[in-house]
Amino acid sequence: MGEESEVAMPRLRAMLPSWVACAELLGEPPDATVTAAASLTGGDERTRPGSGRFPSVTGVNCGTDGTGGTGGDVVVAGVRVAAMAGATPARRRAFAAGRACAAEALRLLGVPAGPIPRGAQGAPVWPPGVTGSITHCPGYTAAAAARDGTIIGVDAEPCLPVPQGVLSRIAAPAEIEGLERLAVPHPGRLLFSAKESVYKACFPMTGRRLGFLDAEVVFDPAGRFTARLTGPGPRRLEGRWTVADGLALTAIAMPRPD
Repeated sequence: MGEESEVAMPRLRAMLPSWVACAELLGEPPDATVTAAASLTGGDERTRPGSGRFPSVTGVNCGTDGTGGTGGDVVVAGVRVAAMAGATPARRRAFAAGRACAAEALRLLGVPAGPIPRGAQGAPVWPPGVTGSITHCPGYTAAAAARDGTIIGVDAEPCLPVPQGVLSRIAAPAEIEGLERLAVPHPGRLLFSAKESVYKACFPMTGRRLGFLDAEVVFDPAGRFTARLTGPGPRRLEGRWTVADGLALTAIAMPRPD
């Protein structure tokens, strides 16, 4: 076989301010403890997929049933997720991978690892004094965390066409027109990701889910975007975006407005 090809790691770290800690994982979460097929980065530009592992965080129980776990557990990178009623094994592996990234982001932030359960509406419940965001899609998982006072929302989507009829339901005419100026494949998927980042950033402040048309996103081709909100929460958010390696990746991290 020839030499292993290098695959560029999406650089969420480069899209976030210095006070935000983040961790990224490439590849599909395995059936059991993560192996060298996956790679974690905490900001080291030299790290490449396949070159490392998650640090051991065994004992961080992210189960939703409050138990120590049973034979139905899934373990990824030392993070155990107890059997989740109705969830498929793939869903539990993705959940565990997200919590493993979150645990590493908290470690980088200097916060002791602990449970990050799901809230009543499914959003992660971070430790007191911390805000954060988790994202996962096929082949990629990431989390970002910062101290209170920061608005954070991150999202990754596979760079694929938006299903027919969906774009008109999530975007205003002006947003669709703006997408035509972006020289990226499948810009509708990028817009979907940006709106997901907006909603993740706003939820801790408002406690309610926004509709897709509650925020209007304007992209700068240089890799930035702004979102203007019409509902509760901040009136304007600023974020960054990139499309690379088959992913549309967006991130918002900014001081919380007074």
